[in-house]
Amino acid sequence: MNPLAVSVKEALVDAVPGMVALVADLAGVARHFPGPPPVEALRHASLQVAAGDYVSIMGPSGSGKSTLLNVIGLLDTATAGSYWLGGVDTAMLNEQQRTALRRDVIGFIFQEFYLISGRTALENVALGLVYTGVTRKQRDTAACDALARVGLSHRVNALPTTLSGGERQRVAIARAVVNQPRLLLCDEPTGNLDSQTAAQILDLIDVLNADGVAVVSITHDPSTAARAHSVLTIRDGVLGVAQ
Repeated sequence: MNPLAVSVKEALVDAVPGMVALVADLAGVARHFPGPPPVEALRHASLQVAAGDYVSIMGPSGSGKSTLLNVIGLLDTATAGSYWLGGVDTAMLNEQQRTALRRDVIGFIFQEFYLISGRTALENVALGLVYTGVTRKQRDTAACDALARVGLSHRVNALPTTLSGGERQRVAIARAVVNQPRLLLCDEPTGNLDSQTAAQILDLIDVLNADGVAVVSITHDPSTAARAHSVLTIRDGVLGVAQ
């Protein structure tokens, strides 16, 4: 694992009891896209996410919530403001360091499953560790452990085409947590699921959060948002507290 990612993880895991360890700290973050016409996707957003927090962000399409999640996930960079991840100023990172932190510290769960159809559940999960420097045997062991964590030990050799929607999302979650991230970012994680399966996936995210993983989730659904410890809204790029 990249030394920078190791230091960030250790700082978050070994935080002094009783002290708040900030996983993500955004202050006055803006993201502008040049025009014509220019678009202010984010406007001076400030957000602090501590270890073990669970934050939901609600907003309509085009409100800026995906842009915010992309900035937090190091998939995009802010135009203005500051973003510290695990005590590291992300503005000072080069692309290689950003990639390492994104891979080793952050897990992503999307509405789409993004599984490789010709690979088994085990292989899809193990792919999350390919660039971490661990051996094939270690990757497979970690992938098996992650699949067991989401209740899919009996489906390790199944192809995505033979899995239900809920099972595919569980595989996607296992892939997201196989490297033991400290921050889990969820983009409409139940958007493609029926209500019963969605509830099971949200229960699983609750368990991961209870284990100390910080969660930031964006959603249109009030019942999904209600699972979080705190709910924020975003509209026209402005982040606020839900009423």
